[in-house]
Amino acid sequence: MRSLRYILPSVVLLGLGTLLGMTLEQRASDGPDMQRDLRKLESAYYIITQQYVEPVDTGALTEAAIRGMLEELDPHSSYVSPEEIAAVQEGFRGSFGGVGIMFEIVDDTACVITTISDGPSDKAGIMGGDRIVGVDDSSAVGFDNDDVQKALKGEIGTRVGMTIVRPGLADPINFEITRGTIPLYTVDAAFMVDDQTGFIRINRFAQTTHEEFREALIDLKGKGMKRLVLDLRDNGGGVMQSAIGMA
Repeated sequence: MRSLRYILPSVVLLGLGTLLGMTLEQRASDGPDMQRDLRKLESAYYIITQQYVEPVDTGALTEAAIRGMLEELDPHSSYVSPEEIAAVQEGFRGSFGGVGIMFEIVDDTACVITTISDGPSDKAGIMGGDRIVGVDDSSAVGFDNDDVQKALKGEIGTRVGMTIVRPGLADPINFEITRGTIPLYTVDAAFMVDDQTGFIRINRFAQTTHEEFREALIDLKGKGMKRLVLDLRDNGGGVMQSAIGMA
């Protein structure tokens, strides 16, 4: 995004007053208005962090200042935090480290819908209908979707403890699961509509999409495909290189 590349250096400038002063001297050609405005930002930041009646979370303050500036621009300019960009990049990589379950929140706990075949949870013995009441040494009762994902995702090879309540059993069951690579497929469907027409649906463009598409295409050609319906409805985009490769 055009705005983001200029925003991240501003975080450093706001946080380091001395560096800002040096930079302002070096950028005299930017004009007096920019120098004045940057000094105003520096002064406000310094006064708030040094003289406010309570300790201030400087990181949160800086994030809020950036978002406030962007609200004055067009609706297509936005700031993505390191945590948010990590989540976006995870979706584009095509896989992540986790335990391999699909779940939904029922009442106040996460209920396992199904496990990914041959994934970590499947191998450990987790079953559909199991309710996750604990993760490691903490209660998972009251977790929302984000809480469950944050607790169960992690680096491949690390271990996570899960406490399960299983229908029909009186006592909870404890599992220790080693996180593995969990694939995120972008080709939702690939099949023959009739003797000559194939159908492929792609939900987004990730790093794996081109290869997934090629595999689906080869399979359908082997079944006699002469023409293709490529369904991109609700596809929000993603990695441009994958789309170029498909084309």
